[in-house]
Amino acid sequence: MKIDKLDNLTNLLMSDKKGSTHKAGSADFQKILEETQADQAAESQKLSESGSVFRAAGIPDGPLGVFSFPPLTELGNPFQTQARSLQTADQVLRVLEEYQKGLADPEVSLKNIYPMIQSLSSEIQGVSQDAEKLPANDPLKRILSEMGMLAAVEVEKFNRGEYVS
Repeated sequence: MKIDKLDNLTNLLMSDKKGSTHKAGSADFQKILEETQADQAAESQKLSESGSVFRAAGIPDGPLGVFSFPPLTELGNPFQTQARSLQTADQVLRVLEEYQKGLADPEVSLKNIYPMIQSLSSEIQGVSQDAEKLPANDPLKRILSEMGMLAAVEVEKFNRGEYVS
């Protein structure tokens, strides 16, 4: 097939949804393009608004109630989360070491150990919050969970009076 004439390209006719015809490149084309873009913007805004209503109501975004992952911007930087979790774990270990030394020293009274218990109980909340932010397959999550449980057990032992002689 041989194409002879290309001059007639401007005379091509396009039909819109209503069935009327418009010449390509005319002012009507620009008007149709703007209307279509406005309609698409309105539809996307409706979808985003309905999604936020569902999220506010606690309904998951996924099909059939399947869990959908939050956007990456909500998750934050995983390296910052791990670094923060490591700092929290280090702080808990330091407090536990001080607590161990205090219990081992007969010169140290339980009144002097009590501030360590208060510090340890406040660190437990930080450990659990940091563990929740980590992915399920992260080994640090398991370590933080075990540290939190150990610290909680020690706080309860102290509060029950197991170390009173």
